[in-house]
Amino acid sequence: MKTRSRMVDYTKKTATIEEVTDEILTNLINDHEYVVVFFSGPCEPGEKCDKTLNALETIDDELDETGIIFVTTEDTSIAKKLNIKTYPQLVFFRNRDPLHFTGDLEDEDEVLSWITDEETLEIPGKIEDVNIKMLDKILQRMNTLLYFSVIIFNFR
Repeated sequence: MKTRSRMVDYTKKTATIEEVTDEILTNLINDHEYVVVFFSGPCEPGEKCDKTLNALETIDDELDETGIIFVTTEDTSIAKKLNIKTYPQLVFFRNRDPLHFTGDLEDEDEVLSWITDEETLEIPGKIEDVNIKMLDKILQRMNTLLYFSVIIFNFR
């Protein structure tokens, strides 16, 4: 079994969405600001859930570049706590708060747009650190950008 840190490193290096257990998922949600989870429920190869997951594989690399972890699970205990009754479902954990995707799961462009949207990423009351990829997306969407930088010097 992979350790949690190795698991995160592994998900960043592969082009596939890593399947995790509820235990690993709980650790990922607690340790990272942004975690997207595809709750497939019990899923056999060739079923709709499997085909949907395969379609979503195309956005996994782009999410990795923006620092967003994307995993899948067949385990249902966390899903039950989130009141998920039908599968598959996509939930974005933003600073441990679940946001449920209500669009078309089979439209990977719609899914990617929702996940990377400023409103989806915004954690109320927190100034975000962004990487270059995220900043580029923000700049593409905005006509103007207010850049505010405060430097505090500690004089002793």
